[in-house]
Amino acid sequence: MSIRLHAALHGDGGGVPLVMVHGFLGSGRDWLPTVDVFGRERKCLLLDLPGHGESIGLADSMYRFEGAVCAVVDVIRRSCPDGCSLLGYSLGGRLALGAALQAPELIHQLLLESSAAGLEGQGKRAARRELDAQRAAALREEPFEAFLAAWYGQILFSTLARKRGRVSAMVKSRQDNDPLELARVVEGLSPGRQPVYWEDLDRLDVPVTCIAGAEDEVYVTHARRMAACCPRGRAIIVAGAGHVVHLEQTQAFITAVLSTG
Repeated sequence: MSIRLHAALHGDGGGVPLVMVHGFLGSGRDWLPTVDVFGRERKCLLLDLPGHGESIGLADSMYRFEGAVCAVVDVIRRSCPDGCSLLGYSLGGRLALGAALQAPELIHQLLLESSAAGLEGQGKRAARRELDAQRAAALREEPFEAFLAAWYGQILFSTLARKRGRVSAMVKSRQDNDPLELARVVEGLSPGRQPVYWEDLDRLDVPVTCIAGAEDEVYVTHARRMAACCPRGRAIIVAGAGHVVHLEQTQAFITAVLSTG
């Protein structure tokens, strides 16, 4: 049984390495449209999170938030012993934030796309755990395509539908996933189980860039609040994008990341 996350190296630039962490249902391959640009200046390490891509069949501990954070830190420690810039999207951003707080000596810069520092309030946390338990049950018991259609039918992803065929293409691309693996992920890595990091953000003594799509109002609020809590934080709000900034406005996303370097 594998105990480590799969990671693929791209690019041959000599700058500080960039470790890239995808979101739920994705894989390291999600970042390939951006790597041609980022890889000119630095090496890019594309992780597959537990239950995704080639990081499957892992120990139960790696499907819990603290274990997944430790797994990300382990990859960075082994592959980038002199430190890295760390970029995470959505679920990947939540884990990247946890990794930066756990091993600050390894992080030169933190970039968080469409992410948050934790769900506050015991009632909200319990409700989210219950919702994600229901999603896990659906992944185990119902047709996977139906789950994917419902997932990308959320208001969170409504801006994807503006480009014809994008949602159907997204659903098709995600069918390579194993729904039983994803059930472990959605339940174990639920925001209702993530530690609440808001009061820890002032410990991040590195540049922290929080990116959100202007039409994703909830995450715009999160981005601005996180940036304000970090000593060296800033928020970048990308026009014409919702939750998946790197897909909806790829060039603007690339520009935002490069502007932080």
